[in-house]
Amino acid sequence: MHQLKPRHLHKMLSFLKSVCLVFSLALLFMWGYTHDWSKDQLEAVTDLPKEDLVTEQEDALVLLGEKIILCESRGDLKSCDEKCGCRCGMGLWGFISGTWNETLVRMALADAYMPNRCWQIISLPISVDRHEIVFDAECNYLAGLWLLKTDGDVHWRKYSGSCYLKD
Repeated sequence: MHQLKPRHLHKMLSFLKSVCLVFSLALLFMWGYTHDWSKDQLEAVTDLPKEDLVTEQEDALVLLGEKIILCESRGDLKSCDEKCGCRCGMGLWGFISGTWNETLVRMALADAYMPNRCWQIISLPISVDRHEIVFDAECNYLAGLWLLKTDGDVHWRKYSGSCYLKD
């Protein structure tokens, strides 16, 4: 019988958290385009089960990540930047191609969890139907959360910090 190592258990918990977030983001996406977001509504809809989070620091990262996602894409999985298209931001976290590709390399070197289908380098131009893996909810979410945890919000602060840092 195969026993789970603590590292694999942590990866499984992270995956389950991401599935919960992706589901909640799908609900946010369906609801968000027809409503204005109040602070109370945002907090009520995006509140994740606290028992699934390992530390308060991870809790804070997930909450910050949710705010960044709402500012970057409003939860739209196929989103591209409103001002300059897919070359300036793709998917939930608003990845640019160079950052996506670099993040995958860094995650591989760090032995970070990512489903096998997600290990795909992207290049521009993006297809019309946006079938590239950067638009996959799980892949984009896991890469974005890893990047936020590893580098902080430096990749988003300049362009969308005024959105997600406001009270």
